[in-house]
Amino acid sequence: MAGKKSFEEGKALDQALVAFWHSGYEGTSFADLEAATGLKKSSLYNAFGDKAEIYRRCLDRFEDAYESALLEGLEKPGLRSVLEAYFEALFEHFEGSDVPCGSLATMGALASGRYEGDGGAFVKLQLDRLLTLLKRRFDRAVSDGELPDETDTDALASLFFVVSRGLAVLHSDERELAVLRQALAAAMAALDSPPLLKQHP
Repeated sequence: MAGKKSFEEGKALDQALVAFWHSGYEGTSFADLEAATGLKKSSLYNAFGDKAEIYRRCLDRFEDAYESALLEGLEKPGLRSVLEAYFEALFEHFEGSDVPCGSLATMGALASGRYEGDGGAFVKLQLDRLLTLLKRRFDRAVSDGELPDETDTDALASLFFVVSRGLAVLHSDERELAVLRQALAAAMAALDSPPLLKQHP
């Protein structure tokens, strides 16, 4: 049939995702995407649009494949158990993953060194979402009485966000993983004596 696609879009996006994962948005050319997918530039354009749109769809696919279940888990009751399960799942993923190192969004931010341009805007959106979800979960913990009313939930969200992004970057050997587990243990200890909002006279 004329015009029928001769490739699977999902498979092509997975191949493009790995190319972006290795080199970041700026470092991945259309020639790289052609090589990764085995498709001509015109086929990629017709199926997905320009490079920015391909990258956006890859970020969405990464989230669906690797992060959605983890992020949904943050909504469950029991703050400490939720955080322990979330981070243990991250450790298991990075220790046994057959995909390139790190989070696609985090590695994209490192590759560009900024949030400029189309790729940077998509990356920032992804990372902001995690920070927002963490903040919302700590706010819920305050409402549920698991944390004091005066807890600085912005500070806690920032702390656990930084640990999670550190895990996405520093996990290439056992020494790095040991350091990350120490950092996580310190962050979990902060739940017993959380940072408090400053009281103004």
